[in-house]
Amino acid sequence: MQTNATMNNIPKDILFHSIDELSLGVIIIDQNQHVIFYNNWIKEHSAISENEGLGCNISDILAGFNDTRLSEACTEALTLGLPNKLSNTFNPTPLALYQKNHFGDENYRIQQQISVKNINIGSGSSLCEILIHDVSSSVKKELMLKKLADENKKQQLKAELANRTKSQFLANMSHEIRTPMNGVLGMLNLLSTTDQTQEQVHFTRLAESSADTLLNLLNDILDFSKIEAGKLEVELIDFDLLSNLGDLVQSLSMKTKDKQVEIILDITGIEHQMVIGDPGRLRQIITNLVGNAVKFTQKGEIVVRAKTTLNETGYIILNVNVIDTGIGIPDDKCSMLFDAFTQVDVSTTREYGGTGLGLSIVKQLCQLMGGQITASSVLGQGSDFSFNIQLKPSEELPLSQPNINLSGIKVLIVDDNHTNLEVLSKQLEAFGVEVVQAESGKEALILLNKYEINYFSMAIIDMQMPKMSGDMLCTEIKKIKSLQSLKLIMLTSIGKRGDAQHFSKLGFSAYLLKPVVINDLLNTMEVILDDDHLLKGTVPLVTRHYIASLQKTDNVPSAKILLVEDNRINQQVAVGILKKFGHSVDIAVNGVNAIEVLEKQGADTPYQLILMDCQMPEMDGYQATEYIRTEIVNSNISTIPIIAMTANTMKGDKEKCLASGMNDYISKPINPKLLQEKINLWLNSIN
Repeated sequence: MQTNATMNNIPKDILFHSIDELSLGVIIIDQNQHVIFYNNWIKEHSAISENEGLGCNISDILAGFNDTRLSEACTEALTLGLPNKLSNTFNPTPLALYQKNHFGDENYRIQQQISVKNINIGSGSSLCEILIHDVSSSVKKELMLKKLADENKKQQLKAELANRTKSQFLANMSHEIRTPMNGVLGMLNLLSTTDQTQEQVHFTRLAESSADTLLNLLNDILDFSKIEAGKLEVELIDFDLLSNLGDLVQSLSMKTKDKQVEIILDITGIEHQMVIGDPGRLRQIITNLVGNAVKFTQKGEIVVRAKTTLNETGYIILNVNVIDTGIGIPDDKCSMLFDAFTQVDVSTTREYGGTGLGLSIVKQLCQLMGGQITASSVLGQGSDFSFNIQLKPSEELPLSQPNINLSGIKVLIVDDNHTNLEVLSKQLEAFGVEVVQAESGKEALILLNKYEINYFSMAIIDMQMPKMSGDMLCTEIKKIKSLQSLKLIMLTSIGKRGDAQHFSKLGFSAYLLKPVVINDLLNTMEVILDDDHLLKGTVPLVTRHYIASLQKTDNVPSAKILLVEDNRINQQVAVGILKKFGHSVDIAVNGVNAIEVLEKQGADTPYQLILMDCQMPEMDGYQATEYIRTEIVNSNISTIPIIAMTANTMKGDKEKCLASGMNDYISKPINPKLLQEKINLWLNSIN
């Protein structure tokens, strides 16, 4: 009551002045739509002069009134008492109201939001109040946002088109590069198996090394392009972690044969042998890191240390450190190592080469496999690259697992490299072997004389030691009558032709290349301690190849294979490789030719396997495979194992091959060992 009384006491001139100075337009009309009031805002934004238009029809002072929905809204408010609100959307033709001092300029016409309301003044009479808000800024903002949204959509469509174009280009580029590289590497591989002079062998090795370097460079570029296009992927397959690490590091050790560098593999921390993951990508990561370590290390050692742990979510975490004694990296440069196209400095790039892509790709691969990579280094002392990835436990059993009881066997290990001595000792001690260490030939002789006769069952001796080498130590041992029965195993980082015969003559029982794979060493120890082998006199010198022959159970007979390939050079490469495996080969130049050959084959000599290229004229490998699987009635033909042998290596290419009906996939350039494994796998499955 007090409030109403106070409001009623406000002088009318104050109320009038307040309405007149509002920052929105106010117009009041009577039942005949004659203007009885408009405020100062209306005058400032229209052509109305002082007190002009009062008593006139609203359409006379505001052009466009009759062309808008405002006229209908005012009629509804005066006759029916209905309020209304008109936005610029529902009142698309704005009234003739403009920004100050810009009357008549359509670029400055105000965008309006209008409210219409009935005012009851008693005695059955009413007025209509029209409130006009300037919404030009918000409309302008909406239009700008819409324009941006349209532009973003346009750019998104352009980006999608660009990505599709890039992906197609990348796929074509990958295919076009890999096809001739398959010819180069394949021919060099075949050439290396022929009779050559020493000079020709040297030239062939140089060419193979250069071709491998080029292929690695191309793979880096293609992988980086795949990362940018979102096409890089990883597989999930069962594999033997110990075997993979051992084979990989042994092959990488060949890069150090011209340096005073020893590669040491420490797998004492591996608690999970069979795992699920991508062995190819793991191999790529370690190859890159070890390759860098070899490149920047002139002498000393490179240690590859691996261990596994099981986390709380059930994943196996593989942690790998690659530690070298190389030139090292300045501390402030470590953070930029994993950026694309970067090297520590330009002079390093000139001296050692490289694209600066390798570590960037390694980082992406680690992240793809649920892990990460870090680096630490001391300039002039060496570097430590540490990465981890996630793997899954596998229910598969290892193909070969040492089944030997070495508990209580006493072994003397002689090696001047302390790290290698410790790693080898821990690995053997895990199998119950009692190890005694010696860091030189002189110390070894002292220990052998110190312990009682026949205390040691064997001695494992390093070849490259200062003052007294491994073969010199063997000669000294053989001079001692009480040590004649001591079994000797030679470990060497540098293998060359004639070594086996040389070490056998000296009196060694076995000869293995470093870094030695623990399974190979255990199997070697089992053989030379086995009296049956000794009595038969069948083993003059145990080597890794001999151990492999004992474990080989998949003796695959020669098979009749159909090669479907349109490139003549790749035909020769594949035929050369397959014939060396003992298989007979026929060639079809495309899918149509392949189907004709298959349908004409003799019932007594059917094809047992097909190697299928994917990109061919007339009928490609996918179409040919689908036809073989669905259109050929003869089950002897329609069920033949088909292995894709293709230069298509993009994301989804393997799945496309399998979806068409192929059984397996191998990418070009062809790795002969992998091809043999694939062929043996499928021939065994049908036998």
